[in-house]
This record gives sequence, C-alpha cells and structure tokens, in this order.
Amino acid sequence: MLRTERLNLRPFLADDLTLLFSLHANEEVAKTTIDGVQSLETVKKHLDSFISHQEKFGYSQWAVFENDSGKFIGRAGLTNRALNKEVGENTEIRFALLPEFWGHGYASHLTKELIKFSFEKLQFEILIAANGPTNEKSARVLLKNGFRYIKNIVPEGYGTNDEIRYYEITKNEFKKQTN
Repeated sequence: MLRTERLNLRPFLADDLTLLFSLHANEEVAKTTIDGVQSLETVKKHLDSFISHQEKFGYSQWAVFENDSGKFIGRAGLTNRALNKEVGENTEIRFALLPEFWGHGYASHLTKELIKFSFEKLQFEILIAANGPTNEKSARVLLKNGFRYIKNIVPEGYGTNDEIRYYEITKNEFKKQTN
C-alpha cells in the first residue's frame, strides 16, 4: 500500500502471524510499546483487527519490509481508536520495529511518510500519536516530525502503562512544515 525509497509497507495477511508474533513477543520491542510482551493468542487478535481495519478503512497497521533485503522489520501504519474518553477517537500513527533495525532511521522515515500519506492522500485534518512515558526515542521521532506533545493521559481498555504521552499534528501544521 505504501512504498518509499527504503521500505515497502503492505497490509497484513492471515499468514503473517509468525512475523507479527516475532515482533510482539520480543522483550526489547515490548519495552517500546504500550502493550508489553504479547502472547500468540493476543497477537492473533491484533492481526485479525489489523486485517478487519484495513478492509473497513483502506488503511491499518502494515507489515514493513526493507526494499533492498526484503527482510521484515516490523509494523507501522494508522489505526482509528480512542485512547480514552477524554481525547476520543482519532487516527493514530503507530510503529514497532525489531531491535536489529533500530538506529537506521527507519522510525523517523516511516513517521514522515505516514504523516504525508495521511494529509495528502487520505486528507485527514489531524493525526495523533502516543507512547510510553519512558520511551524517549519514540518521543524524539514524533517531535522531530512535527508532532506536538499535548499531555500525559491515562489509557482506557488496553496497554500496560498507567499513563501515556499524547501528541497531535494537524494538516495546517504539516503544510507549514513542508512549505
């Protein structure tokens, strides 16, 4: 669904359970996500939700592969969800990468491309993001790509954190950055 000079993103398939489980069962990855280490059963539920979200909206969390090697490096994409009742439902940019692909600039590259895709192709007016309160690398990626930190919020109905950081970027802010 989205190809850049470095990466290829495509919708998840039912056959991708092993790939997704390799990501979400990884303890290092779990430290960077809101959900922590996930069981095979939980990953299967997430995979099913990614597939149904794709069918419903035409976008979702996608499997990410390096163009040069074809290796699976993680997931990234857009998800409609309510982090809690206070902020309501919005489209959230999310990503998680396998540790061997950290430090290659992929998170920043994905974030930049997904923001552009959201505002130019999908015509969104706002995009949100969230991360755990100790995930400084993710915070830097979001801020570097134009997100504004809004405040810490309490997630409702998912995750292992008592509190998460909440960010936003608007279409107008994106336009100002690109002009």
